[in-house]
Amino acid sequence: MHITARVDYALQTMVALAESEHTPVPAIEIAERLDLSYTYLLTIVGELRRAGFITMRRGPAGGLQLAKPAQSITLGEIVTAIDGPLTLADGTQPETAADHAADGLLPSLWATAHQAMMDVLSQVRLSEARSTRAADPA
Repeated sequence: MHITARVDYALQTMVALAESEHTPVPAIEIAERLDLSYTYLLTIVGELRRAGFITMRRGPAGGLQLAKPAQSITLGEIVTAIDGPLTLADGTQPETAADHAADGLLPSLWATAHQAMMDVLSQVRLSEARSTRAADPA
């Protein structure tokens, strides 16, 4: 399975906000930390905001902040908010394609693999990702 750059940056952004859960973090600070253009980060922030994960405050004491506790957000929810559901090259969803016996094994296999990955990501809370990163000496 391929994790897109957008998903990776969204997850890293959310972890950075979870590390400062009660203090707004300037978007430019996150962009610099991730070595990412400010404009591209704002695109990702917009998606996270529309999904209800973050809020944005303007002004000198403003910045980005989690909209709800890190404990209540899973990595799977973030991935789905950014990339949406899994689709095959022809635009169909493997769950739908797998229902048709004539489609063969592959659509069913993609659906099973995707579901296994999402099951793992849905068990990891943002607060756990924050704790793991904070404990990592690198």
